[in-house]
Amino acid sequence: MVRFPPIFLLLSLLFSEIAAQRIELSEKELLFIQEHPVITMGGEKDWEPMLVSNRRGISGFDRDMLDEIELLTGLTFEIEAGNWSEIVNKAENRGIDGLLYSAKVPERASKFNFSDPYVYFQVGFYGRLDERAITKTENLKSGVVAVQASDQFSNNFIDSLDYFQKKVYPDRNAVIQAILSEEVDYYFGALDLDYYLAKNAVTGIKLVHLVPNKGFESVYSIRKDYPELVSIMNKAIKAIPVTRSNSLMKKWGFGNRSSVLVDKGIISRFIGITLVIVVVILLWVASLVGQIRKRKRIQARLQGMKANLQAQVENSSGLIYSLDQNLRVIVKNRNFEEFVKAFSGRVISVGDDFSEFIPDQFKENWVGRYRKGLDGEKYSVQDTSDLIGTGMKTYVTSFNPIEIRGEIVGVACFTEDITEYTALNQYMINLMENSYDYIFIKDTDYRFVVASQSLADVMGLKSWKDFVGKTDFEINSENAPEFHEDERRVIEEGLYSINKEHSFKDKNGATRWVQSTNEPIYDKNKRIIGLSGVSRDITDAKRNEQSTKMLLSAIDTTGDYVTFFDRELKLFYLNQAAKEIFGEEDYIGMSLDRVLSPEVFEEVKQTVQEGLQERNKTRDELEIIVPETGEKRIVDSVVVKVMDDNDEFICFANIARDITNRKKLQEEIAAAKLNDELMRASFKAEDQERTRIAHDLHDGVQQKLATAAISLQALENGRVNSTINLINESISEIRRMSYNLSPRALNDLGLCAVIKDEINRLNEVQSDINFLFHDNIDDMRFEDAIEKNLYRIFQEATSNILKHSKASEVHMQLIKSGDILSMGIEDNGVGFDSKVVKEGGMGLASLRNRVSLISGAIEIDSSKQNGTNILIEIDL
Repeated sequence: MVRFPPIFLLLSLLFSEIAAQRIELSEKELLFIQEHPVITMGGEKDWEPMLVSNRRGISGFDRDMLDEIELLTGLTFEIEAGNWSEIVNKAENRGIDGLLYSAKVPERASKFNFSDPYVYFQVGFYGRLDERAITKTENLKSGVVAVQASDQFSNNFIDSLDYFQKKVYPDRNAVIQAILSEEVDYYFGALDLDYYLAKNAVTGIKLVHLVPNKGFESVYSIRKDYPELVSIMNKAIKAIPVTRSNSLMKKWGFGNRSSVLVDKGIISRFIGITLVIVVVILLWVASLVGQIRKRKRIQARLQGMKANLQAQVENSSGLIYSLDQNLRVIVKNRNFEEFVKAFSGRVISVGDDFSEFIPDQFKENWVGRYRKGLDGEKYSVQDTSDLIGTGMKTYVTSFNPIEIRGEIVGVACFTEDITEYTALNQYMINLMENSYDYIFIKDTDYRFVVASQSLADVMGLKSWKDFVGKTDFEINSENAPEFHEDERRVIEEGLYSINKEHSFKDKNGATRWVQSTNEPIYDKNKRIIGLSGVSRDITDAKRNEQSTKMLLSAIDTTGDYVTFFDRELKLFYLNQAAKEIFGEEDYIGMSLDRVLSPEVFEEVKQTVQEGLQERNKTRDELEIIVPETGEKRIVDSVVVKVMDDNDEFICFANIARDITNRKKLQEEIAAAKLNDELMRASFKAEDQERTRIAHDLHDGVQQKLATAAISLQALENGRVNSTINLINESISEIRRMSYNLSPRALNDLGLCAVIKDEINRLNEVQSDINFLFHDNIDDMRFEDAIEKNLYRIFQEATSNILKHSKASEVHMQLIKSGDILSMGIEDNGVGFDSKVVKEGGMGLASLRNRVSLISGAIEIDSSKQNGTNILIEIDL
């Protein structure tokens, strides 16, 4: 019964605290909550512990703070985590309602309203374990400092110091890798990095300098059109109790170095609450008797456990000890005693206050660690120092709360010297960075623990450290299935995979081949805890093998006769074509005199044995005899001397191409050339005759008709006038015929001017087809043969269009590009079957013949109802 009054008073105190948390909202604010029950806030996905992404969703300090605001306001907050620049852009465009842990920067004020600050971060410099801790920023050695791109405060601060070179990284992981790889000397940022290092078991980095009186406040940035939301969140921030805020800070690992910003009114309420607590404490004294008895029972139980525990811990190579709530030693082993004696000079016993043995320079830090364990936090830390005077040593200490019936009564500690492991780790890093083979270790979840730099290079990753913690499916899902089944059998069944060949796609998408050996990794209890793998790149050997197969396949499928023979001209290999022509299957040891006439055999023998002594190959036309039929065939024969890598003779190779038909074709070509010359002479005679007729019409008949027309004009009567008109029409027709036969302007003005004039005339005399012309040659002149033949081609094409195309529009162009002169004629008419083009009517054959006379190329593209396109190209 003695305990009831204190419990009643504590409940009263709790209710008074809850009452103090209640916030009063205006009508506008209540209406806003009703209309906007769900608010979406955005944040950087990798900024731990503010946001922590895992399989269960998003947690972290900001998630807990928003939960507190939800309880006070009735709002529901959702968090969208992603790349910071993308999140900011989305918030600026009102895709989400605001930003978490942002700063009051001027450039952001045009798009957002800011809440009151809700957390303050101290900042400092982090370095490697061998860096000396210092007290002044000026004492840091000048060097390269890493900052995160999204951390505006850190960027501005480093920019203000003229003795550092700044290097910007996209995220924390990249920063940590840069420090560990000695790419930079320090990282500057908020001390919430401690949580990230502890969570990810990063042991190679420590805080070397805490910048005094420096830090930044974080606020919520809310979209401009939600002023009520800013007001609601400010009221909630002020109403969150200090005890609750500090608890959240400790929970997420940065409560000792940062602080929550709260309203002073809360502090005044807590002063009143403190007075109530004093009264409660006085009334609680009566219940302490029961608590003391309970503590004694616990102590007795702990004493009973000591004997068994002591026997186990004495055999450990590490330092094992436990401390109670007052930091007094409960259990210790001999290693712990010797360690304490080495740095303090005193012998520590059970019941001693361990804090009295800790050196002054470490006392505050060490005691803080034990207090975290006594507060219920389980964690590990790494230290590097020369604490016991034996040189720099690296230690890892684990802190585990001791809990009995729901109450924490102490903290168990285990410290292990990992100096050798650290050195071994460095050796492993060197191996990973310099190995030519692809080396890797994976855990039982198939995630990389370590990988070689050569593997990173071939997969297009910047560093092998980018593999750590990822599976093949996360790095390259296309390659993953090829390797996963073998690795599954290694981990799940303990089977070894020896020299298994696999193919995969490298960073350029090219196929590569490796020969892999994977084997399981066992712990001391013979349980599989992972696998190790070594893969050797055999791409070149594989390609050589494939090339050899391809070469043999090509040799066996080619129509040429390929044979290999020795110095005595005896065969030991024939390809399929040679077998067929020689009619021999059992050819090994057969002499070449079976297929060569005696004269040719002696000639080949002399050529091979003498001519190839000074050169590697010889070429000649030979006459061979088909053994079965006695038929003689002519071959173009090449004999090659095959040598090994040491320039030693291996054999002779002969590649013979049957040119019997080619010889006949050459004779046909010679006859065709004669026909071509006759055709050229025909076209030349035709053009000359056209020119003669044109001159006769223009200078003879036309002039006489013109004279007759002038004489008749002196007679004035109707019939005479009619005769005069008829004569004038005849003159015009003769002029047109003369022009078509051989336009004089072609010689005077050139091809382009004549075609332009002809197109203008065509557009004037008929209206059914619109002729368009484009050129870039103006008054440029070409060889007489080129201009005349292109003009005749133009005449032939336009004549065909007018007669057959039914087109409404014709595009004509004459373009010179470099040494190529192109003529294009395209219409939108009815077209014709492409077979007609291939077979060639008289008109199309004439076009092709004229193009061939000027060594040009012609392409005629047409199909029914899709018009016709003629393209001619002349190499000038």
